[in-house]
Amino acid sequence: MFAVDRPCFDRWVEEAWLQIPAFFRSRVKNVSIEVEETSRPSRRPILGLYVGVPLPERTSAESETPDRIILYKKNLEMVSDSEEDLRDQIRQTLWHELGHYFGMDEKGLRRRGY
Repeated sequence: MFAVDRPCFDRWVEEAWLQIPAFFRSRVKNVSIEVEETSRPSRRPILGLYVGVPLPERTSAESETPDRIILYKKNLEMVSDSEEDLRDQIRQTLWHELGHYFGMDEKGLRRRGY
């Protein structure tokens, strides 16, 4: 386990966001990227969660409420052994949840390494 304080973690989330290619970042609309300390208990730690309607499934009548991407700080720390590992876990988890936003399912994301 590798833990950091919240300001450091938030900074690394912002850095991970900025590493997403501009092509994809420019297409992300009305999405809140949030950090929560931990997820509900489960058999495997949940590192992140996308809450919303994927782009391909949206209609013009969709709510104005932002979609959410939640990153679970303690869960990410729990599966990380070093600073480099934690930063990589944050980056991979953000990519994974953005994949859901763009309409990819778990199988497709895993096939692509996310």
